[in-house]
Amino acid sequence: MSEEKSLSEEKSRAEEKSRAAAWKVSSAVAKEQDNQEDTVEWQQILFSATQEVMETMFFSTVIGEAADGLAIGDSHTAQLTFRGNPSGIFCVSVSRVSARQIAANFIGAEDPDKLTANQIEDVVGEMANMLCGSVLSGVRTGAHFDLTHPRLLQDLAEPPAGAISSHLELEDGIITSWLKILDGN
Repeated sequence: MSEEKSLSEEKSRAEEKSRAAAWKVSSAVAKEQDNQEDTVEWQQILFSATQEVMETMFFSTVIGEAADGLAIGDSHTAQLTFRGNPSGIFCVSVSRVSARQIAANFIGAEDPDKLTANQIEDVVGEMANMLCGSVLSGVRTGAHFDLTHPRLLQDLAEPPAGAISSHLELEDGIITSWLKILDGN
């Protein structure tokens, strides 16, 4: 009888271990599906936020997704970090031709060719702030985030692994943005 009880207990432990292993696999699969769904949601928000901000604040039409990204050496780039839930890094690069026209639109300058490099860079930094804020408010309505001052980069910043990115065609160029979540959801 004790041998039967011992075998029964062993069988019960083995079944429990099997259920635990199946649960772990199931949880891992569910987590991966959630991550994929989150990525799609973030990409949709990134696209929508970029379209809305570019059209309402910079009077620049987003035509759609760009076939290619920006060429190295052909962009103005601003990057910032944000803290909150979640925290991460946001970066935007815009082609030099587009940056000049976007800056003229934003400032209200009649002749884009008369803008200084500092004016264009200031507008690209402000664009990074607006785009990041719009994306974050699209994901966490009412949440509080602290954004650092945008840092201007010499050239295009390649998105790190796991970043969510968008390459959109504007009337006269391309805008690329990416978002890397460092913690949180």
